Amino acid sequence: MQPSAELSANKGEGLSALVRLAQIAEELRRAADRNDIEVVMAAAALLGPTMDRCSHLYGVNAEAAAMAAEIQALLHDCEKILTVSMQDVGSEMKRLGNGKRALALARSRCRFQAPARCL
Repeated sequence: MQPSAELSANKGEGLSALVRLAQIAEELRRAADRNDIEVVMAAAALLGPTMDRCSHLYGVNAEAAAMAAEIQALLHDCEKILTVSMQDVGSEMKRLGNGKRALALARSRCRFQAPARCL
């Protein structure tokens, strides 16, 4: 293989890695939108290795730079969605904890003693 053909093949392979990264980011965003944590975890696990494969391409050409910017925007959207979900879950957990405490307090105040048996 000639050096220019080898460079072209590496560029094509790298662009396919960028396309794959964009697919993973899009799937991550869709999963985050529908609150599918299992898919979010699976897609997030694929991000690191895929990013490693295409990290050298971000400054190579305009197409790679545009794809990288699109991927970055997708991942930023995912971050926003997951942050809001995390805050919602945290506030719901706090609300449930407060409810449990209030219920326990009410139960402790209204305990009825079992009537004594008269023989």
